Amino acid sequence: MKKYIPLLIMASTIAPAMAQEPPSEQAPTRKFHRHEISIYGTLSRAFLMNDYRSYNVSFAGDYTDKLSGSGGVGYTFFFHRHWGIATGAEVAFFRTALLARIPESSLETYSYGGATEPMVFNSTLNAYQETQRATYIHIPLMLQFQTAGRHKFYLAAGAKAGLALSGKYEASAASLETSGYFPGSGQTFTNMPNHGFTTVWNPSWTGAVDFGLNVSAAAETGARWAMGKHAALYTGVYLDYGLLDVAPEKTAGVVSYQPAKPSEFVHNSLLAAYDPTTKTAYVKEVNLFSAGIKIRLAFGWRYSQ
Repeated sequence: MKKYIPLLIMASTIAPAMAQEPPSEQAPTRKFHRHEISIYGTLSRAFLMNDYRSYNVSFAGDYTDKLSGSGGVGYTFFFHRHWGIATGAEVAFFRTALLARIPESSLETYSYGGATEPMVFNSTLNAYQETQRATYIHIPLMLQFQTAGRHKFYLAAGAKAGLALSGKYEASAASLETSGYFPGSGQTFTNMPNHGFTTVWNPSWTGAVDFGLNVSAAAETGARWAMGKHAALYTGVYLDYGLLDVAPEKTAGVVSYQPAKPSEFVHNSLLAAYDPTTKTAYVKEVNLFSAGIKIRLAFGWRYSQ
């Protein structure tokens, strides 16, 4: 998040200077539009994060956020030449990737010839990569301030309520190594694919992720450039920070053993997984975060003094 602070400071200091006009052009009787509709788009870093670190995991891994964006339509009602209330609807995209090595162990029941025996199922995902994607529809409610003059400096702040439209993950690994340890005999078995003890090279998986409701604190700032009598172009920067945990319910480990089908493993997203030994979630909390450049084309009507 720190890398976006210089961008916001620069916009807040440069934009006012750009928006200033000679005193003779800033007549207090200048008319302003009471209503304004707009379309906009963003180019941003938009990702899933946890307490600024993005992940709270019990294994070593490298996290990367991905270039993303959003787009939407808006409506602003100006109850004063300097103040307005804005709302609308936008679709926002979030994308995150993680690279890690994941060892797991779980206590299972091994069945053979009608008999059962306790077994510790061990699995290791080497060079594991997972990309998660979330698509949200957000409804903003913002208070906007703008300076006087033909070209203006603006600042908006408020909140956004969000509903997940879709969530999915894509995962792969260099290899999946599995083995079975039997405490009764003290033996460890490998190279038995039909029993679930094997090495799988270059496995891959895809699946859905059930993300929760979101509420974000939102702010943006920049310049409003007049384009004729009824149109304006907004250029600025914005920042949205999710206040709610949108992580899905934790259901199992990343790799699960199936006693009825030992040669077929069940895979789970990191977001919905926990360590089978400690039952501790790999990703304890997920918040939405995005920051970047925003461009908005607006059209106004109904002049007021």
